[in-house]
Amino acid sequence: MIIDFHTHLLGGEQFGIGFRTGSDALQVLDRYAIDKAAVFTVDGFWGDYAEGNSYLYEQSKAYPDRLFPFATINPRDGRQGLLELKRCLLDLGMRGIKFHPWLQGFSPLEPFMDDIAKLAIEFDVPILFHDGTPPYTSPLQIAQLAAKFPELKVVLGHAGLMDLWPEAIAAANRYNNIILCFSGGTPYKIYEKIAGMVDEDRIVFGTDVFGDDYVMAYQLAKIKHLAIDETKKRKILGENAKLLLKIE
Repeated sequence: MIIDFHTHLLGGEQFGIGFRTGSDALQVLDRYAIDKAAVFTVDGFWGDYAEGNSYLYEQSKAYPDRLFPFATINPRDGRQGLLELKRCLLDLGMRGIKFHPWLQGFSPLEPFMDDIAKLAIEFDVPILFHDGTPPYTSPLQIAQLAAKFPELKVVLGHAGLMDLWPEAIAAANRYNNIILCFSGGTPYKIYEKIAGMVDEDRIVFGTDVFGDDYVMAYQLAKIKHLAIDETKKRKILGENAKLLLKIE
């Protein structure tokens, strides 16, 4: 089983070409024999996040065994934001929370993150953070939230990218509630190094695809060319994500 743990659907027309519907996503997943995917917003990071969450839900609900939407909010919105997360996790059955601190303009160490972390723990869902492009997104910075809440599942959405991957290794080895997602333009030799230094049960595969689908082929090829054993590849490509998403 292959699970893409990092994809996006576009809502508005302002982004040009890209995947806008669940049907778009399924066509591309099928083209590359990817079984399931976690799906995030783009618009919701700076626009009406409740509308973005509802759009994700509407586009995913026809494919409940294949598309697994993650909610987002503006974490500065306090009670309003928490109520929206509860709506998404309780009423809409979303499988996680996604933040992009660099775009959304907040630090994961600000006090308002505490209530969000507690809610994620209550619903037993991961929080995935964009990481690797400071400010606000260095792996060790995000790791402080994982240190504060050992029960919280924290996913570094790009495993540090090309510059901060050593930090991602350090974060994952320091805190066992941190998961690394192999997603982005990082060369596969760096992934190979990470896979040799981090617990194989805490690495997942992602593409960050939302436009040109050649990215899926590129990301899959990187994993398949890693000089690691097939058991580890299977865990990275799907088995670990299956557990995180609580797929039966």
